[in-house]
Amino acid sequence: MENLQNQNASSTGTTPTSTNAPASNITQHQLLQDPPRIIKGRVRNTDFNFVINKISRSLADWRGKLLNKAGKLALARSVTTAIPVYPMQNHSFSRFVCASIEKMVRTFIWSNNDSLRGIHLVNWTIVTCSTRNGGLGVRDSRLSNVSLLGKLIWHLFNSPDKLWVGILKHKYLKNTDLFHQSMSTGLASFTRKSTMKTFSYLHDGFVYKLGSGDVSLWYDRWLEEGLSAELILAVHISDIDLRVN
Repeated sequence: MENLQNQNASSTGTTPTSTNAPASNITQHQLLQDPPRIIKGRVRNTDFNFVINKISRSLADWRGKLLNKAGKLALARSVTTAIPVYPMQNHSFSRFVCASIEKMVRTFIWSNNDSLRGIHLVNWTIVTCSTRNGGLGVRDSRLSNVSLLGKLIWHLFNSPDKLWVGILKHKYLKNTDLFHQSMSTGLASFTRKSTMKTFSYLHDGFVYKLGSGDVSLWYDRWLEEGLSAELILAVHISDIDLRVN
């Protein structure tokens, strides 16, 4: 019993005082270190400096001096996979921002202990190719951005019950779809502009897939040209209920 009391007293005495800090203070400190970014107004390259700075800190020079080429490659893959993913899901990165990220990754992978300017042993297109296809598996920033924004476009087509999908459709699409949307951005949000820009890349990859007789021949948009009823003068009353299989 005496040993147990001594052990408890020792444990109590070595408990750091920081563990008694309220959780709200820790959360507030974390938010101050990495506050959420809401981009308003005209978008500039400097709005994405927080992403570039995070990657720069993660690929610091001193870390490269402690790793061989395989270790540098693994760290570069981890950083490019994790850090920019969240902002890429909502915002379209400019070519300058993507080029800045790729420049830092290239410099980190090929630098040596003596200087930052190492010899690039492999072409960048091979570095960003998947390991299955003979590459090194580093993500291409531009393609990652397009694929992540493409997920939003997929939900706009296939998830009408989501709240944000309903808001965007009601505000911007106006009873139409992405194929027939107005291309004028006006006062649209940056997320809306990003989805429009991404859809221009993915447009040719979409095809209309007809259902099992639940598509109206005249009043559903199953043609790229628009409603079939708008392409003719009038629809005969006996043909109104025609369906497409």
